[in-house]
Amino acid sequence: MNDPASAASAPLRPSADSPPPGWLSAAQAAEVLGVAKRTVLMRIKRGAIRAILIRGAWHVDPTCTPELRVAGGAGLKPVPTPAIAGDVLAGLSAGKRQVLARRYDICRAYRAALGRRAAATPVAEFRAAWIDAHNRRHPPSADCPQFSARTLMRWLAALDRDGIRGLVDKRRGPGGRRASWSPEARELFEGLYLTENRRAIPRLYEIMAAIAADEGWDVPCLRTVQAHCQKVLDPKLKILGREGKTAFDNKCGPHITRDWTMVPAMGCWVGDHRQFDVLIPHEVEITRGGVTCREWKWHRPWITCYIDARSWKPVAWAIDFDAPDGQRTMGCFVAGVEDHGAPGTLYLDNGKDFRMNRFAGGRPRGQKGPDTGKVKESHVKPILDILGVESKFALPFYPQSKIIEPFFRLVAEHFDKTFETYWGNRADNKPERVKKLQSLRGTAAKWAARGTTIENFRQAFEGWLTADYELRKSPSKAAGGLSPLRAFHELRAEGYVPRRPPIEDLALLLMPSQRVCVYAEGVYVRAFGRHYWSDDLEDRRCGSGRDLRRKVVYRYKPDDPSRIFVFDAESDRFLCVALPRAAVHPLATEDADREVLGEQIGRQRRLAKGYGKQLRDKQDLATNKLLAAAEQSARKLKLLDDPATIAAPAAPVVKLGGEITRAAAAGREQAKQKKRSGPTITEWYRTGTDDCSTDDLDAGAAPQGPGINALDFLDDGSTPGHGGPLGEPDHEADPPPCDREPA
Repeated sequence: MNDPASAASAPLRPSADSPPPGWLSAAQAAEVLGVAKRTVLMRIKRGAIRAILIRGAWHVDPTCTPELRVAGGAGLKPVPTPAIAGDVLAGLSAGKRQVLARRYDICRAYRAALGRRAAATPVAEFRAAWIDAHNRRHPPSADCPQFSARTLMRWLAALDRDGIRGLVDKRRGPGGRRASWSPEARELFEGLYLTENRRAIPRLYEIMAAIAADEGWDVPCLRTVQAHCQKVLDPKLKILGREGKTAFDNKCGPHITRDWTMVPAMGCWVGDHRQFDVLIPHEVEITRGGVTCREWKWHRPWITCYIDARSWKPVAWAIDFDAPDGQRTMGCFVAGVEDHGAPGTLYLDNGKDFRMNRFAGGRPRGQKGPDTGKVKESHVKPILDILGVESKFALPFYPQSKIIEPFFRLVAEHFDKTFETYWGNRADNKPERVKKLQSLRGTAAKWAARGTTIENFRQAFEGWLTADYELRKSPSKAAGGLSPLRAFHELRAEGYVPRRPPIEDLALLLMPSQRVCVYAEGVYVRAFGRHYWSDDLEDRRCGSGRDLRRKVVYRYKPDDPSRIFVFDAESDRFLCVALPRAAVHPLATEDADREVLGEQIGRQRRLAKGYGKQLRDKQDLATNKLLAAAEQSARKLKLLDDPATIAAPAAPVVKLGGEITRAAAAGREQAKQKKRSGPTITEWYRTGTDDCSTDDLDAGAAPQGPGINALDFLDDGSTPGHGGPLGEPDHEADPPPCDREPA
């Protein structure tokens, strides 16, 4: 690269008849720079190279670029010019520059001698003679080593291709010493290199060289840096920096040895999912142009499996095309418990499929992802705790912690590779025949017609397990050389008794439904397209959609339509096991059909008779109490006359004027006067008077003084002209008698 700082803004004007010592001609400068002479002249005209014109020829200043300085001999001495980032000659040591200048002198001397070669002498013969003479005249030294014809030709080719920079010795420094590398530059490079971005070393070398040129740091060549990364850097540090902590723990961390002989058979099950490396035809629904149709496609099935940790015997497994979920995880576990009983512990994967709330309680609160460290298993055991099964979870991103992973590798090697549609476990080892099968349209339907189906694949896997794998020597060292089947039965704990939980507890792990009503035919299961019934559901049948107390939730196995498990929709209480309703032949030609039909008709009649009796009892009770209830309600509302009042004779009626009002006013006035004339409370306590004592009142004594009573007034004043109780004459004449009903 050119040095803009040392180049003049314009070529120098001619100042002498001969160039200064050491200056190069334009042709020599072009050879040194590895470009054409015309390119050098163009750089001179635009001021990129410092030069002078003497007698029509341009001469170039050898100090304007590192290449020209080395070629002119000035590069052997310290020259106060700034280093150029990316220039291979900028960081060369003095010894390297000496060797570079010597090689350039050898190439230039050979070409000068080659121009004086006799025409009759072959070039190869002349080259061999010239090299031999040069090596004899110059004994081998650090700055002038011996060379061969092949080495000379390589130097000439590099000089023509890259200029003088192609002659740089990229090996270690003289005397076997490594090239100098400033500690600051080395720390900078290692910091850039040890990241998970995994940038290439040449790119990082360019960045380091550019920064080192500005800072004045020493930088070795690229090969030295590559050797440093490969041999000097600690491999554990490289793995941690460029691959991450998980890879560091897997590759560099001390492994934990587990002794599974301490765990008896049926003491622990290990569960996980895996996708087979085999293509199987699968019929799916697709929509093209608004029309929905079914078409065969290639798919890789999934397996959900539980194996016994001691013997490595598969205790339960399920194969399907759909990606595994929590329902399949729980259904597979239920199948294993029904066949072998409940294990003591479940060692599960840390994924969400095994951490469902109903199965294992979900992830503890505050943990949103797998990078949460160790899990507090004591908080995540709801239904498993009901079954008496302890749950433990593997650490995230640590497949070696589950012994089911090597079992899956064994399945891939001994089972998957036996199929013609083996897909491979990586993109670089896929068979060519399978790629063609997948690319050609209609091949999946042809293979399905030949019998390559998911049902046959399940049968093949089961046959391989029972007839081959379970009878061979177990891959588990804890099995003690026994087969998985024998170790599973013989290596159990002393006095082991299988624990089989109640069916209502196991049913909690099955596939649940939405809240449904119990119809007249029973519970309709959409997955199987039929109705299920049990006599225990009689009190919930024919309930309305708003009758929440009669709604139920059923649970079922997707691969077992023989029964369903019914629970209360509100409390999740187990109700019963419902079976499919038996269909009746429409003509009932056989005795068995007639028997089934008669049984169902008899059940209908018994049901109607029972409900009819209940209805009559309720109607009779209501009829007996209907008249009495109607009479009582009318009496409370005073809608009926009183018979006693109707039968009694009519009493005389007296028309009243203002007698009652006046008598009441006179009585109040007399009471006030008595109160004012009576003894005070102090006198009463002093004299001990007991005229108004409570004893007299309790004894029924009459109060002192002439009391006023309205009835007395009516009795005394019933005769016209008689005075009232106050001694005053009655000025009003008595009204004439009239026929008035008593009040």
